[in-house]
Amino acid sequence: MAEILFISPLAELADIAKQVCSGDSDIDVTVARMEDGVIAAIEAEQKGYQVLVSRGVTSWLIKRSSVDLPVVDVLIGGYRS
Repeated sequence: MAEILFISPLAELADIAKQVCSGDSDIDVTVARMEDGVIAAIEAEQKGYQVLVSRGVTSWLIKRSSVDLPVVDVLIGGYRS
């Protein structure tokens, strides 16, 4: 089983994460936004995941929930070269 769950609030971001993580069996990716992200985080903790990755309000809500897992923030800026 994977140890890391990336809870993406956007399908497009989930697709990018899947491309970047392809072949890595330690990372799963799911799409869930805000309160649904919290539910996904609670379920992930019950399933035995060790780390959660998310961004924005979804990440913020997970951190303030009853989930005891570490949450890594994905910071996305508007700068493009």
